[in-house]
Amino acid sequence: MRIAIIGAGVIGLSTATVLQSHFKDADITIIADKLNKNTLSDGSAGLFRPSHNVKEEYEKEIYRNSFAHFLRIFQSEEAGEYGVQMVSGYIIAEKLEFVADLWYKDLVLDFHFLDSEELKKLNLNKKYCAYGCFFTSTVTECRKYLPKLLKKFLNNNGHVILAKINGLHEINKLPYNTEKSEYNFVINCAGLNAGQIINDKSSMIPIKGQVIRINAPWIKNFWFLSESLENDFKTYIIPTTQTVVLGATRDEGVSDDTVCPEDSEAIMQRCAGLVPSVKLAPILTEWAGLRPYRKETLHTSSPRIELEPLKCLAGNFDFPQYLAESRTIVIHNYGHGGNGVSMSYGSGLRVLELMENYLVDNKDYDDDDGHF
Repeated sequence: MRIAIIGAGVIGLSTATVLQSHFKDADITIIADKLNKNTLSDGSAGLFRPSHNVKEEYEKEIYRNSFAHFLRIFQSEEAGEYGVQMVSGYIIAEKLEFVADLWYKDLVLDFHFLDSEELKKLNLNKKYCAYGCFFTSTVTECRKYLPKLLKKFLNNNGHVILAKINGLHEINKLPYNTEKSEYNFVINCAGLNAGQIINDKSSMIPIKGQVIRINAPWIKNFWFLSESLENDFKTYIIPTTQTVVLGATRDEGVSDDTVCPEDSEAIMQRCAGLVPSVKLAPILTEWAGLRPYRKETLHTSSPRIELEPLKCLAGNFDFPQYLAESRTIVIHNYGHGGNGVSMSYGSGLRVLELMENYLVDNKDYDDDDGHF
């Protein structure tokens, strides 16, 4: 079986390693124009904190599977190499409704709502400290996690083609395919470019996020400030294995990933309102990236994880008839917004489930061109 995975961010690499561990004899190739530090995932703070407004049970299961995965890594000898740690912290809110209905309270560890005495002891800015909660979760430092996943993938005979794919109509041709046979499955993990490669650019929208990394080893807890349901806790302080991340911005529709000095100043001011000592900490880096949101699920961050035969996409392109005759199966796995790390492993398992179901329902998926 031949599988191509488009994209090498945390979604693409997680999916690749999940499929590789299950289909041990499969020929799996990652096709990507960026690796490791050049990906969007590299800028992520990596705290496992699900979106607060998840409704679908299958999405909750994706989060559950991902959290279990990160806990397993933390309990392993390789936790340091993967950059996974356990961190406790606080969500502080102006209004009860911002923290009252967090569906994941039974998923994370040590969750409890803060009473008035606890809030008072925290000595926070009175504007923010009306309500809050505490829990323990995992933080995954993608600057370690991505290289570790890629190394694991390559060590298990995975292949990488460094190239930018412009459309799925190219997938079975050079330079993306060095064999004579079609790919059996193509997994679309292209993030913000996922719409472009199916010739449906309008389906995706960038939301710019900017963060600051500081050297503040005395900060051991994460902090989130919720000022409204819409901003989904955009003010945060998250300690990682190497730095402390201050965030963030949420600029809908902005496609310029240049660092904005005014945004950095605003981030610092907001974070200093939670933990004043961040203001004097040395700044290590400032970074901005474009989160990949789907327009139709802009406020829920719901990804698209579904199966679609490549021939069904033939109408999206002005070319070759061969697409209409292709037997390649596409599985879309994109649009995770700002929840890429938190949904990464579980999304890979969801892709695996779709593949297995397809193979069970199509036992005659076999020909002389390489299909099994």
